[in-house]
Amino acid sequence: MNHEYQPLITLGIPTYNRAGTTLPLTLQSALAQTYENLQVIVCDNCSQDATEAIVGGCDDDRVEYIRHTENIGANDNFNACVDHARGEYFLLLHDDDEIDKDFVQVCVDATRVAPGVGLVRTGIRMIDGGGNTILEWENRLQTTSFDGLIRGWILSDTTLFCANTLIRSDALREIGGFRSRCDLFQDVLAHVRIAARYGYVNVREVKASFRDHDQNRGSAARIDDWCKDSLQLRDTIYELLPDNKTREELVRDVTIFLCQINYSYIINLKSPLQKLSLYRRINRYFDGAFPAGAYYRLYDLAPRVRKWKKGIKKFFENTSNL
Repeated sequence: MNHEYQPLITLGIPTYNRAGTTLPLTLQSALAQTYENLQVIVCDNCSQDATEAIVGGCDDDRVEYIRHTENIGANDNFNACVDHARGEYFLLLHDDDEIDKDFVQVCVDATRVAPGVGLVRTGIRMIDGGGNTILEWENRLQTTSFDGLIRGWILSDTTLFCANTLIRSDALREIGGFRSRCDLFQDVLAHVRIAARYGYVNVREVKASFRDHDQNRGSAARIDDWCKDSLQLRDTIYELLPDNKTREELVRDVTIFLCQINYSYIINLKSPLQKLSLYRRINRYFDGAFPAGAYYRLYDLAPRVRKWKKGIKKFFENTSNL
């Protein structure tokens, strides 16, 4: 490991009312880093719980606490972390996510092969409310090209999350921080803009965790906003891709991928009529890139049929043993 290059790294934790749940775990993972030259910013979006006491109880002068006098909205709170960052690199660490104790050191070491790179990206795991691992995704990319990143994302060779992505701070400020049309795909939009301009470096190993729960899933009530942000992301990728013979094909695949993501946000709706209406709406946004009927049959109806068949089979097996 290179212990001569020790830049200041900022870990920004935007938080709201999670003092009694996940904030202490997130903060602990930040302060437990083997890499010590850290600035840990906690931006409190006017929480009504014990957030100030939790942060104030940290006996560590690397921690800086900023409390807003009113709720400024989640995305503005993300960017407040960026505004106060002094580090050469920045990590947006949501208050329900965690990083492994060597995450920062591994990322800093990775920049040795690409000084000034825009992003350092590791693998990531999904955890449940109790911190148990549900799934893991290694960062399997073996390229550092922009089109390779986009292709790897839609093929699930890599992921685009905040918790596993260290970002060059000046590059993030140069693009205006985390911003998108509806502030839903703002993180991915920032990542692709910086990757296209400044490049990225890959770390294969899983070094970060994001927590899966209802509050961080797409909302059917905002499906129009999700679609609008998706199309902005698609159009931005198109503008950033090299103008070559594979450009149109890759953007077509991105469109299909984003269309399917938006379908997935409504798959658990209880009302068939509401679900049908939203399937059709998404289909119109994406000009039928992936037909709603095909998605319904493959990912909605087929799993339920398999579940019914399994239940019927189990029923007859049980009755035959009577």
